[in-house]
Amino acid sequence: MSATSPKNKDVWSYLMPYLVGLKGTFLLAIGINALHGFAVTFQNLVPKYLFDDVLLAEGLEMEERYRRLGLLVLLYLFASVVGRMLTWHLSYRIFTRVREKVLLAMRSRFFGTSIHSVCAFTIVTTAGSFTVISSARLWRRFSNISISFR
Repeated sequence: MSATSPKNKDVWSYLMPYLVGLKGTFLLAIGINALHGFAVTFQNLVPKYLFDDVLLAEGLEMEERYRRLGLLVLLYLFASVVGRMLTWHLSYRIFTRVREKVLLAMRSRFFGTSIHSVCAFTIVTTAGSFTVISSARLWRRFSNISISFR
């Protein structure tokens, strides 16, 4: 590498300015995703509790075994539905919202300088002259048009 080449930046150096405003939302999604990890860990430990505390436990009456088995099944279902499915879905939605906001900000910064010069339209007026209209003016002019399909 030559001494005149610019310093290589990693991806985080480009993303961090956009993530600073979304830090709370990003940390919330990571925290919810950690709850998902705890539920996965609990589900991996359920067979141990099943054998040690229900099936192989000595001195338990059958009614107590059924009660412990029912409690273990309820906890397992709770960990599956709430601990895994719901928390994963919520964290995914929050991560998606953060990702879309960051991408929108990056795209608007990248394309913002060239969009006004590229998106200009010419319209022939009633007098026959050409008029250059920016895309924002064009959108305001035609934004109230509604199209219905029947």
